[in-house]
Amino acid sequence: MKRSARNVNVTLSMPSDLKHLLFSTIEKGKISKFVNEALRHALDERRNALIADYIEAAQDPANKEVAKEWSSLDQEDFQGIEDFKKGSLDE
Repeated sequence: MKRSARNVNVTLSMPSDLKHLLFSTIEKGKISKFVNEALRHALDERRNALIADYIEAAQDPANKEVAKEWSSLDQEDFQGIEDFKKGSLDE
């Protein structure tokens, strides 16, 4: 994942006890770095969990059967979907 070198200011809300814990634990001037690293770590964990769940779901025989059923759509079916999106579906 490409990371932007440009920083932006973000305003967020948090419980006052969490703010107090943050500011009493992390020294001034290092809070943004700490929050960035904590968020990146939490988001990476969540992304990895989603990937693992997707892989697990893809291995489920019931899901494979549904995918097989959908794979039978032919080009005419897809064209009908595109026509519907464009509002040009024949009635």
